[in-house]
Amino acid sequence: MKVFQGWTNALRLMGPAFLVSVAYLDPGNWATAIEGGSRFGYDLVWVVVLSNLIAILLQTLAARLGLVTGKHLAQHCRHEYPPLVSVLLWMLCEVSIVALDLTMVIGTAVGLNLLFRLPLLQCILLSGLDSLLLLMMVPSLGLRRGELVTVGLILVVVCCFLWDLVLSKPPITEVLGGLWPRLSRDSLYTAVSLLGANVMPHNFYLHSALVSGQASQIGHGGCSVSDLCRYNLIDISAALGIALLVNVAVMLVAAAAFNSVGITVSTLQDAHDVMEQLLSSSIAPAVFGMALLCAGQLSTFTGTISGQVVLKGFMNIKLTVWVRRLLTRSAAILPAAIVQIMYGSAAIYQMLLIAQVVLALQLPFTLVPLIKITSSPRHMGAFANSRVTQAAAWGAAVIIFAANLLLCMELIWPTPSVAPAPPRPLSRGRLPSWAASRTSRGGEASPSRRHTSPAWWRRRPA
Repeated sequence: MKVFQGWTNALRLMGPAFLVSVAYLDPGNWATAIEGGSRFGYDLVWVVVLSNLIAILLQTLAARLGLVTGKHLAQHCRHEYPPLVSVLLWMLCEVSIVALDLTMVIGTAVGLNLLFRLPLLQCILLSGLDSLLLLMMVPSLGLRRGELVTVGLILVVVCCFLWDLVLSKPPITEVLGGLWPRLSRDSLYTAVSLLGANVMPHNFYLHSALVSGQASQIGHGGCSVSDLCRYNLIDISAALGIALLVNVAVMLVAAAAFNSVGITVSTLQDAHDVMEQLLSSSIAPAVFGMALLCAGQLSTFTGTISGQVVLKGFMNIKLTVWVRRLLTRSAAILPAAIVQIMYGSAAIYQMLLIAQVVLALQLPFTLVPLIKITSSPRHMGAFANSRVTQAAAWGAAVIIFAANLLLCMELIWPTPSVAPAPPRPLSRGRLPSWAASRTSRGGEASPSRRHTSPAWWRRRPA
């Protein structure tokens, strides 16, 4: 009976981690996984697995902070650090939220483009309207029902990519070989973008806020703080385990469908078109477009909640849901529309990758406060991090910092590439050389989708 009651409590308290896991299933994750799989085959599977294990560890710390103290990470930072430092942390977190929303705008737009064949620019603008429609549903749904809707959409995404994985049939031996760590200078940029896509800085603020209300459950139904921490660990492991499964599936599909035949993807539309040709099925690419569209909608809940949490926690300012959503979505739509007009679909794909790198570069500014506060007996009492947990958490922080440092050095002092540059100079604007060079490494370019990528981006066949 006691075991049954424990599982009942665990199921009743599940949900926050699934809301958080939305950020680990966004189109930015898929773009980086497709980039890694199409360019480097199965070599970066270990990066996806390691990143998700780091995310599980750090999300557990964030959840424990909210459960034990009843306050979230942003509130702790406001009281722990000088005002100037708090403002800096808030600004960095807002940038990460906009970067997340940018990936959702692009994902929604590409999903609409693939399913309904609308021009991509129109789809980008329409992504603002769909977020307003969903916001009208939020007050009637409530947070708990919103969590259930989120879980339902996540299951749709999981089924979509598992079906694509079955159709692509990746070789098991090569998949297992991809778990062995290896990294080259050419794959460093993609590895860091995978890290930023799978360990999101704003998620630690969001998760600690979502579970802080569960502190009121202590004593009800026999729940103690230890029980709540254990139930949330189950919640986190289940939610991020599903995210890991999806992200690995995306990379395996890309490696099996693209890298195995020497194709490098330069847009998400290319991934859709080539998938249809190689898998000899119209179902797989249609499922891909539907998954993009569903994932693009998930940000409406989590993006708005994250923005309100960090603004209230750091600055003690509360905006209405509508104002918050309009500000964030406008900040995401504007650059996406400008880039689409000036550069085309290939640059939109690069924006997804760059956004994930931006998230990775901001991670240390969130990890240090999180680890320090959760390791402090003054804040956590008997639930402060053990020495083993501290060693694991600081080890993860060192890995992230080292990867960021190596990437910065590579961007400042790039290694000369023997791969050819785009065929001719641009008469209009040009992508930054360090971003454009990523599209010229790793072999043959993919067949470009008609009217979606500019002519200068398409390489002549060898």
